[in-house]
Amino acid sequence: MREWALTHVNGEAKKPVDPQGSALLQIKEDFKRIQIINNLMMSMTWANNQFDYPYISDVTAEIKTRATRLKANLTLPEPEDDKSALKNENQPNGGQMKASLLKLDHSIMGFVTNPVFQNPGVIDLQLSAKASRDLKSIIELSNSIRKSTDKLSKNAKKP
Repeated sequence: MREWALTHVNGEAKKPVDPQGSALLQIKEDFKRIQIINNLMMSMTWANNQFDYPYISDVTAEIKTRATRLKANLTLPEPEDDKSALKNENQPNGGQMKASLLKLDHSIMGFVTNPVFQNPGVIDLQLSAKASRDLKSIIELSNSIRKSTDKLSKNAKKP
């Protein structure tokens, strides 16, 4: 057995990686990174008391990418259409930016602190539905903020 194992070790090393394991690693990375970049964005914005629109645009684009990937990798129920959906909400202007960033922060914190992720062996449909709604909100808000900051950044550059 030992001789067989030694002669076949190269073949074992070349086997494809377990896709389920790589998905779990991706979920873990996205979950962690979305918190880090959100915290950096919020602290930088409040410390300077002004908006760096290109930076906020980049960060919200990454948040959207990671949230979309989390949505694809997690088995959460589809969120029901609720009356507070952001689809019809206008993109924030300069005066609404702080409120929009706070909403995004609130959605991210609600998602990452959801008890459904603390006890993965226990399935709670209400908590799973809330996590799904928070994730949908993160995707929509980050997209809206990114579009708005792109416009505001272009307008600021015009003479």
